[in-house]
Amino acid sequence: DYKVTGVQTCALPISKYSINNLCEYYLELSFRGNCLNPDRPFNCIVTKDMEKNLPLLSVYSNDIGILLLNIFDNAFKAVHQRTEKGEKGYEPKVSVSTRILPRFIQIRVKDSGIGIQENERLKLMTKFKSSESTIDNSVNGLAIISSILIERNKGELKIESEIGAGTDFYVKLFI
Repeated sequence: DYKVTGVQTCALPISKYSINNLCEYYLELSFRGNCLNPDRPFNCIVTKDMEKNLPLLSVYSNDIGILLLNIFDNAFKAVHQRTEKGEKGYEPKVSVSTRILPRFIQIRVKDSGIGIQENERLKLMTKFKSSESTIDNSVNGLAIISSILIERNKGELKIESEIGAGTDFYVKLFI
């Protein structure tokens, strides 16, 4: 087992995986858990733009899965919170895309949610807790997952956000 400050992940062996398949699987899982939740369902436009010729990538799939699930959950929760504000003409949207670039594969998750303030983005990346303004307290923050991504999967995580305009998460997985 792999351990980072008290959190354990299952240490499945590193193998070659389709990043598109991982994105599709965890997006569907998160959509079902958030948008189809019988206690508080909501409508959300979901779009996918997956690069057709991505090479298989050697990664720890469970690490990437935890990261993707966290990002997708954050995106759906942010658009749901903005939906609850009742803004006229607002359309909740979450999109995922993959691209192959010269040295890495990029996964981009974009939402039209409430956005994350700069100081909260820093907390997400440096402290082991969620942003209370965007995410409910039951979800782990991204700091642990970012650490796992960097240490075990040769990757990077970047967050860009604007209050009231949404958030972009960029995951780079180096080839």
